[in-house]
Amino acid sequence: MNQFLRSRLFQRFWAVAGAVSIRTKVLGIVLGTVILLGLFAIVQVRRSMWSILEEQVEQQGLSITSYIAQSSASLLDVASRQRLNTFLEEAQAHYSDDRHNTEVSFLAVQNGAGDVLGHSFKGDLPEAIRRVVSAPLAGGHDAKWVESDGQRILLV
Repeated sequence: MNQFLRSRLFQRFWAVAGAVSIRTKVLGIVLGTVILLGLFAIVQVRRSMWSILEEQVEQQGLSITSYIAQSSASLLDVASRQRLNTFLEEAQAHYSDDRHNTEVSFLAVQNGAGDVLGHSFKGDLPEAIRRVVSAPLAGGHDAKWVESDGQRILLV
């Protein structure tokens, strides 16, 4: 500490700080405090807004999947597989519309064992998505965030 007080940088700072008027010093202290408190407030508001928005996305995801589950229950037999896929494609397009302010990347319906019964992709289910949805979620309504190929995906 003693060495810091004798350092050239500190001596130079003290020469400049000591040369200004008391009014400038008070203004500098007030301005520094306002900036520091403003940055603190911005960080806190951003953190709370992020958690609120994430919670709202989860609730919206649960709402969408509840509707999909109820609407697709009659299409789960093998004969209706193509109709289920068509329904999921249309539902994805509907919920990804600007009016809903969401982006539904894909919809997939799986049974209790984790087997995918239908999905909203044209053709086969991509391997990256197959890995993400391979493990079944806990029973009931559950939502979890997973990382896949550098993206955060909400599985509901």
